[in-house]
Amino acid sequence: MKLDSLLKYETTENGECIILGVTDEEITDILLPENTVSIEKMAFADCSSLKSIRIPPSVRYIGERAFSYCLSLESVDIPNGVQEISEGTFWGCESLCQVTIPDNVASIGKNAFYGCSSLSSVKLPEGVTDIPSGLFCGCRALKRLNLPSGIKEIGEYAFSACSSLEELNLPQVLEVLSPWCISGCRSLSAISLPDSLYKIGERCFLGCESLKTLTVPKAVQSVGQSILAECPSLHSVFIQRNSIPEEWERDWADFSEAAIYTLCDYSVTLSEPLSYAPIHITRQSHANEPDELPF
Repeated sequence: MKLDSLLKYETTENGECIILGVTDEEITDILLPENTVSIEKMAFADCSSLKSIRIPPSVRYIGERAFSYCLSLESVDIPNGVQEISEGTFWGCESLCQVTIPDNVASIGKNAFYGCSSLSSVKLPEGVTDIPSGLFCGCRALKRLNLPSGIKEIGEYAFSACSSLEELNLPQVLEVLSPWCISGCRSLSAISLPDSLYKIGERCFLGCESLKTLTVPKAVQSVGQSILAECPSLHSVFIQRNSIPEEWERDWADFSEAAIYTLCDYSVTLSEPLSYAPIHITRQSHANEPDELPF
């Protein structure tokens, strides 16, 4: 079948091709023209039978939800000319197991890989400076991820329901963990929070069933409610302070049975091991469960 009969497109005065959509959503594979520079918003959305697509090096832009709900799409190589992955680009691509993101990509939109349940690994470019909301939410096959060194904030639900995630390496400049961002990571047994962190959003670690211990850095000034709910393996939380700051939500530890420890003495030096003492706080127990996971 001729390409003209498969694609809806425009041609610029310079002879460049802009892909607008398809004429048949049942297409299974496609090779885009070499002069293609742009794939517009929702161009291939709901092409549930599309299994493979070749994007030429000439492409510089891929629009919002361009491949959303391409249920059969298995792999994508994003060309080097693309500097931004738009919002929801691969939303709901449940068969997508491999994606190559070029090093010059500096921005990724929210929900870009939402529900890509077969995506087992991905490398994020060092130029990316924030993890937007819902980025990898529901990526149930994702096992480990090293975040770029410049990431300062992880958005809401960014890693929610990544149930196979065993290792998440946070950068040393991270400042904000947004609400629910790591919730439902049932295989995550340990996580190291950087000293730069100052805010932990509500229910951040909700449903992290394998998490055993957690150390909260000294710089953390804000903690939301029930950050440790539904973490049955969590037995100890170490707070690198003499006392819990007044700015923390009073119910931050609700629905958790973990022992809480604060520093015995602030005067310890960096060369000495930190000394902790248990404290008692009033909190709700599992008798009244929090809201269920929203995914």
